[in-house]
Amino acid sequence: MSELIAINIISAQMNISSRALRHWEDMGLFKSMRDPQSGWRMYDEEAVSCIRITDLLRRIDLSIEEIKKILVHKSVDELLNALKKQLKRLETITEDVDKRYTVISEIIEIIQNKQILSLAEIESILMPVAVKRTKKQLNNYIEEIHNMPIFDLKYEHEYTIVALPPMRTAACHHYGDEPENPDPALIWIKDNDLLGTARFFGFNTEALPTDEGPGFGYDFCVSIPENTVIPDYLYEKRLPGGLYAAFSNIGIGMGKLWDKINAGLKSGEFEWDFDDERICLEEHTGGVFGLVDSPLAITVLIPVKKKM
Repeated sequence: MSELIAINIISAQMNISSRALRHWEDMGLFKSMRDPQSGWRMYDEEAVSCIRITDLLRRIDLSIEEIKKILVHKSVDELLNALKKQLKRLETITEDVDKRYTVISEIIEIIQNKQILSLAEIESILMPVAVKRTKKQLNNYIEEIHNMPIFDLKYEHEYTIVALPPMRTAACHHYGDEPENPDPALIWIKDNDLLGTARFFGFNTEALPTDEGPGFGYDFCVSIPENTVIPDYLYEKRLPGGLYAAFSNIGIGMGKLWDKINAGLKSGEFEWDFDDERICLEEHTGGVFGLVDSPLAITVLIPVKKKM
């Protein structure tokens, strides 16, 4: 029988937290044995190899699911497929950063000769950062925004049109009769001193309520800087940004709020504009679950476009 190594020794030697080791084991990446005297988790040679491989692959952001397939099948093909998928993901991120750099450079060129700008002009100029546009399109878009009388104003006192920038978020998934549980993401944000710049969003996910049961899926995500490493128990979600109609729940319940949303969009100048990436969001502001000392407010954000 190979020599067994205790979890605290592995943690110190490999600079991996005991919490991460326990989580990886709970996810089925390897197995430990218990020391009958101390109760410590002990790892044999095979488990130690799995820990080293997991640590390496997590450092290049492979998912737990991908790593598990590699360890279970011990397959070169599984490893190659996972690495190729990660390479494509990194290429997408690189392209996104390059596009932002280009658009920001073009915006700088547009405003360089202006000494004074109103708040409305600043917001209008910054808005296109969220989408792919050439310099000519940027100028046309800014002119179009200036001609929109309801921009930055409440439409019939029902909603406000806002522009969300693209955001990288850390998200957690829950399922149940009342699955709106932000704790995993919020605790991590607070522990890592990211609360000051974070925005908090919730959104419905599968599965949906049925006649067989009221349970449904709900995810909660928190905006984070581009270079922040996301822990294993959360997942990365990118919000593409763009135009949204913002409806506040202040003074009304969530049920009546959806009546307000349907009525506002039916009679207004904007219409729903959903796709797989631009989804309905609930932004939590103010006293976000006790982390900020002010009342909690929820703004429902509906992706929209101007009616033709």
